[in-house]
Amino acid sequence: MPGDSATCIICGNELNLSEMKSVLLKKGDCTRFVHITCATSDELKKCIIDIATQEKEYYEDLMKISPEFKVESIRQFEEKYGTFNELSDYVPSDSEILIAALLHELQKRGNH
Repeated sequence: MPGDSATCIICGNELNLSEMKSVLLKKGDCTRFVHITCATSDELKKCIIDIATQEKEYYEDLMKISPEFKVESIRQFEEKYGTFNELSDYVPSDSEILIAALLHELQKRGNH
């Protein structure tokens, strides 16, 4: 399927998006996929920080609508992050697995 692959912007080779061996990197004004092994250590570190920031914001927003879970608050949350029907059509990546992959790559490179 065309939606399951992309081209690495560094090496130009195809990568399989379902394998957790790639990350999104911002290069100039665009964001593209890159093999984890093609990215620099600084780019991998930035990816980890970006993921953690996004996860933190998501859970902070979730905590803001609890414990009341008012209809309007839920609607605003869904506008920002998507509804169940929108999200159930795809399998979101597991950020813990991706962070583990990025940390593993940094460890292999000897970066602390």
